[in-house]
Amino acid sequence: MLLAEGDSDTIRVSYPPPQRKTMPPQSQCDLESAQFHIPFPIIPPSEQFPGSAQLASWLKDWCTSCGLVGTEDEWHKVEQWRIPEFTALTHPGCRDEMSARLICAWVTWTSIVDDEFDAPTLSRPRPRTGRTEAAVRLPRCRTTWRGER
Repeated sequence: MLLAEGDSDTIRVSYPPPQRKTMPPQSQCDLESAQFHIPFPIIPPSEQFPGSAQLASWLKDWCTSCGLVGTEDEWHKVEQWRIPEFTALTHPGCRDEMSARLICAWVTWTSIVDDEFDAPTLSRPRPRTGRTEAAVRLPRCRTTWRGER
């Protein structure tokens, strides 16, 4: 877990101590803290995009209705990605609710699909086709090659 603290233009990030024994001694590599200078003030997402709470609520309803998120554990993982907050930060001028919803839905859908393909487990094998197609319905088409009909 990263712990961040800071004033208007400097953030100090603290990392947990390394768990692996293969890490170099502390004198060679200081991984416990780092400082970053940000050339603009830190603004909470709620000030940039006032509808982020409603967006998070809509996102949960959308994921549940499409079948992308089935259990509370899955939803907790999606919540940790903080997609509505990042949408608010990356699109501060987005006042149109539908645009924000589309951006949020697309990022969430691609994150879930990418996560399932990257790390299949025994309890959750590679994603089932119906689960991802429920969220986005795409027309099926046959591609033709070199003049085939």
